[in-house]
Amino acid sequence: MDRPELSEQDRIVAAVEDDRIVGVQPVTIDRPFYVAPLERTIDLDGAYFWGLYVLPEWRRRGIATALVTRALSFVAEETTQTCVQTLIGIDNVPSKRVLTGVGFERKRARSYYRLFGLQHRG
Repeated sequence: MDRPELSEQDRIVAAVEDDRIVGVQPVTIDRPFYVAPLERTIDLDGAYFWGLYVLPEWRRRGIATALVTRALSFVAEETTQTCVQTLIGIDNVPSKRVLTGVGFERKRARSYYRLFGLQHRG
């Protein structure tokens, strides 16, 4: 899987167990961000959460919720940002549950599909 490059403005919130990283929540602060599925760069004001990941064997233990909650605290306590955004796939039910559970609200839908060489972004 292609992962975006980190910059000096980015931070990683990590869940660690016995010196092993079991989950991460990258946070990008106030910079343009390339979104591969949309094949475009989005100029974001505020913080942007992306790439939330927990190792499969550590899932369903509240780690993702704890990572997002800690990332929100970081933004509130350590930055001047007042807005936090994220993009998730419409079929990504686990991430939707985590994000709505900590207070995120859907503001806009963007669509993207590719089928037999035809593609659409909206």
